[in-house]
Amino acid sequence: MTDIGTGGRWILAGVALLDGNATPRRDGAYLAIRGSTIDEIGDAKDFQAQPGDEILQLPDLLVMPGLIDAHLHLYASGSTEEEPVPDRFGSDLFPLIAVSNLEAHVDAGFTTVRDTGSENGSIWALRYAAQEGMLRSPRIIACGKVLTITAGHGTEYGVDMAWECDDAGDLIKAVRRQQHEGADYIKVIASRRSPDGLGSIAAWPVEELSAAVEEAHARGLKISAHVMGDDAIGTALRAGVDSLEHGWTGNSELWRAAANAGTYLVPTLSVLYQKEAHAAAGRPIWPSAFDSIFGTLDGRLADCGRAHELGVPFALGTDAANPGVLHGDGAIELELLVKAGLTPLEAIAAGTRDAARLCGIGNEIGTLGPGKEADLLIVRGDPSSDISLLRDRRRIVGVVRGGRFLKGEATLRCLSAAPGIPKGDDR
Repeated sequence: MTDIGTGGRWILAGVALLDGNATPRRDGAYLAIRGSTIDEIGDAKDFQAQPGDEILQLPDLLVMPGLIDAHLHLYASGSTEEEPVPDRFGSDLFPLIAVSNLEAHVDAGFTTVRDTGSENGSIWALRYAAQEGMLRSPRIIACGKVLTITAGHGTEYGVDMAWECDDAGDLIKAVRRQQHEGADYIKVIASRRSPDGLGSIAAWPVEELSAAVEEAHARGLKISAHVMGDDAIGTALRAGVDSLEHGWTGNSELWRAAANAGTYLVPTLSVLYQKEAHAAAGRPIWPSAFDSIFGTLDGRLADCGRAHELGVPFALGTDAANPGVLHGDGAIELELLVKAGLTPLEAIAAGTRDAARLCGIGNEIGTLGPGKEADLLIVRGDPSSDISLLRDRRRIVGVVRGGRFLKGEATLRCLSAAPGIPKGDDR
């Protein structure tokens, strides 16, 4: 990674801006970066250089906040083509797989990822390495181990990523343990298969889940809930969780409650998109037993549309590592949010401002403004009019995290020196 500037400021001049607040594009602007933060934003015609400024004239490019994938797992790639990892490696291969996954997110314009369940030690080490600039990586927000019932979801992956909790006391103890070990937030697996195997129900009664929520909030931690089915969603909302992860098969009453509470929905539509795409190609990647639990993509898009109309806040999350859901393909989720009824600007806000707020760092990243961290995505084209262009890696010209280039420095220097030359895609 390369530090921007040489002690002075770095100016991106003549650019268009999307600020992450779902407001229209601003043309003919400039953005000044000093150190790791945005120093100044204004109209290019009003720019006044300071001694030491390094100016890049980039009139054909657009600058927006770096994207955030708020639901993924770094321990696996999601590829359906890879050979299974040999048992003798155990989880020792996890950090190496994760490094590759992190680079894929960078190349796609993501400057922050929120891991929603992994081994404690490995994910903390990765988070530290990313923070210290040892990796070409987004910043990492991580919960580490999830909280689940005995033998519940999260215990089946061959990765030590779950505490088994069967009552309020277990949940409180696990929240305390996770904070002590380094969790940025807490995740609970708040739904389980129904006895008939055809649906999902709440994993704990509301009194027990509430104990975990109260303990987390008392310790300054947000708490996210993996939920599927009306019963589990309703229980999680009554318990006061901060986000509904997946949230499949909700209803209008539940969405009103979520909207009133300001509870985020992270719908992970990419899972169903890939499930149905692979099935249509004759390569099913999920057992048919899951059909009754997952429902259909069209059904989930309709759910999300109702939730959006009722005012539920959304955050982008792909659930990368699930079959077919590859790391770095988060732009597909943006397109699915638009299909669900969000405007492109609202979808971008879900993947920037609102995802940052869910991660608890909305005062630091997610929008463009003086004093914010310089987490930037520099693109050719306007995703507020065509969200699909973010799927084209050739249009991701530059990626900056905390004032340091992760991708595209040489390309941008060339474009500034000779506007109009063919675009490149260096690292």
